[in-house]
Amino acid sequence: MRPTLQSLNMRMKELRTKRKPLWERFESNPTEIQLAAELRIIDDLIADCNEKRNHCNDETVYGHGRRPLAVSVG
Repeated sequence: MRPTLQSLNMRMKELRTKRKPLWERFESNPTEIQLAAELRIIDDLIADCNEKRNHCNDETVYGHGRRPLAVSVG
């Protein structure tokens, strides 16, 4: 089952909420490699959500055949 746009947005919000305190700790302690690794994982998950969200948007606009469902005139 494919994720919905709403579920992807919720997941991204959760990831960003989790990322913020890690980033603040990392800014104070840039030598903590474990924090950098955790941030990298979260950033990769956020990027994956963005990619899936863009794919959902494409399907909404273009349908499965990648043709516009409706064309606005004017």
